Amino acid sequence: MNRAIAVLCVVAVMATIFMKADSRTNRRPAFCYVQPIKPSTPVRYGYEVYYFDQKDLNCKCYRSTRYSGEIEGNAFHNFKPCMKTCRAKGFSACPRRGLKV
Repeated sequence: MNRAIAVLCVVAVMATIFMKADSRTNRRPAFCYVQPIKPSTPVRYGYEVYYFDQKDLNCKCYRSTRYSGEIEGNAFHNFKPCMKTCRAKGFSACPRRGLKV
């Protein structure tokens, strides 16, 4: 009887640990998975727009002629709100203005 209770406690603790480890993705808002509309051709100048990439779980950046507030999806004006809201692992910086894309 005591052995069964001990095994049950160990299994419960392990299940709790695994659920807590995966809780980072469970708390992401749904709009983090809606990709923003990117320009059809890359832009050298313009606003920096950060978005959450589902595949890499990172915030990525591209340049757009439209401000992030005008773009549909998970578009952010800076990497900090992107990382905080969508709980990303990291971010990639935007290319400098005027550089070839």
